[in-house]
Amino acid sequence: MPPLRRNVSIKIPYKIIGLVLVFLIIVSSALAYFSVAYFSDRIYPGVKIGGITVGKLTSGEAYERVRVGMQEAMGDNIIAFTYKDLRHETDISKKVTADFSAAVKAAFDAGRTGDFWARLPVIIGLETVIPLEVLYDEKYIKNEISAFADKIETQSEVYRISEDMKTAFVNLSKGGVIVDVGATYEALRTNANEMVFSDIPVVVKTEFDPDDADLIAERIGRPPVDAVCEVEGNRMVIREHKAGIKVDPAHIRTYIMAGLKVFELPVVLVEPKVTVSDLEARIFADVLGEYTTNYDASNFSRTRNMEIAAGFINGVIIAPGENFSFNEIVGERTYAKGYKDANVYVGGRIEQGVGGGICQVVSTLYSAQLYADLQTMIRHNHLFTVSYLPLGQDATVSWGSIDYSFKNNTNDPIKITASVKNGRHTIRILGTKPDKEKTIKIVSVTVSTKPPTEKVIVSPAVAPGTTVVSQKGQSGAVVDTYNVYLRNGVEEKRVFLHRSSYSPMERIVIKGVSPVSNDIPQTEEEIPADETEQNGESGADAETVLEEAPDTLPAETPTSVSSPEIPEEYLSDDGL
Repeated sequence: MPPLRRNVSIKIPYKIIGLVLVFLIIVSSALAYFSVAYFSDRIYPGVKIGGITVGKLTSGEAYERVRVGMQEAMGDNIIAFTYKDLRHETDISKKVTADFSAAVKAAFDAGRTGDFWARLPVIIGLETVIPLEVLYDEKYIKNEISAFADKIETQSEVYRISEDMKTAFVNLSKGGVIVDVGATYEALRTNANEMVFSDIPVVVKTEFDPDDADLIAERIGRPPVDAVCEVEGNRMVIREHKAGIKVDPAHIRTYIMAGLKVFELPVVLVEPKVTVSDLEARIFADVLGEYTTNYDASNFSRTRNMEIAAGFINGVIIAPGENFSFNEIVGERTYAKGYKDANVYVGGRIEQGVGGGICQVVSTLYSAQLYADLQTMIRHNHLFTVSYLPLGQDATVSWGSIDYSFKNNTNDPIKITASVKNGRHTIRILGTKPDKEKTIKIVSVTVSTKPPTEKVIVSPAVAPGTTVVSQKGQSGAVVDTYNVYLRNGVEEKRVFLHRSSYSPMERIVIKGVSPVSNDIPQTEEEIPADETEQNGESGADAETVLEEAPDTLPAETPTSVSSPEIPEEYLSDDGL
């Protein structure tokens, strides 16, 4: 019999234990101290965001790493919902977002907030995972899942709706399935928060109890679909409305509790809020803004240019939130499109150029847009003043350099109508006016005017003692433009729109002299004029009809408005 062994217990003095603990505390504190010092502007090692390591990175580096990591995880931006051999692919490229900034901030704050012992594990480099909240467009994703569920459930024949839309036939005895859309969506979100964007098997129910009554009722029901107006290629398409259906989950619960698996349910129709007739009565029912300018119908070339440009914008429809671009809609002005030569501004002078006159179309549209209270995106005033509308209401364009653009900032589509007929050019913007009592007045306030300089050219080509005015010239001006909102004729508010700066056009006079010899050169001198200040206000109602500028501009002082002054190299080459 082997000798008995005694259990020997080794007693460690409390003093040693205490020393070890003190040592560990000192070491940990030292590590923490040096870690805090080293990572003062960096995330502590061991920290991850959604499975992506961001330790030792600055906040900016971490943000970029997580952003790129999510893009790589999403791959081709396609998520597939699956059931057996069925598959439904969904493009999520524009339907998913993540709050990278919040996650990076939480990662940087890890180890820097809370008490010392809570921060210590992070400081010394133990793994810490910060969740990244990925957000889907829930309505879009659930609609995609529902569309796939319809296909699955149609095959399983758990329910069907009678042709007269009055009865739902339910059969829970065939081993059919009901797709749980909500649970499938949550599974998708859970995966995404872990940076997983792989295929998602839909969650299905094959056995049903009373607690499933709401789910069954949800799958049988269909929400109503409102009629909607969509814009495709600047033309309107109305999508028809559809009535919805619903059943009472209480009836389903009662039948299941009674042990019934085959039963009928009354169907309640749910009318949509917006029908096609509602849309047709509302869309384009109101004139939001209207403006008319006059033109010289005897000037065939200029008139033809206006007709062509107006034809391009006539009937254009702009969807809510979308922008109208004049150059994009009208395109390049060329002889091939029928444009003629007419007066244009070139290098500070009036010359002939293709498309002259279409800036009157642009300016008339801009004035109608102002009265429609639509948001201006791009607008430049002319270098010189024009006389067919008040200063500050003109706009210029030039193919390839200067555009005119505005945004439909209403909740409904808007439509442009344009006519050029019998010397009157009228543009209307049609839409739905939410506030029928509100009216708008455009007011231009002249800040200053500047008369033109005069250039005198001495030339033997003109009879001695006579003068010829080669270019009349005109004054420049600085004008501020305001939107004045009226209710029942009383001003409610006044909103500054822009400042327009117009340069004075030089007056050129040729004086005749007697030729002494054939070699006498022409000489010229410039006579400056003093700058004058003038304050005043001019307002025009939408119905005001204004005279068009003649082919050579008058020398009178006009009033106008503008955005930042346009360099001479960007003068309108599309006409006065």
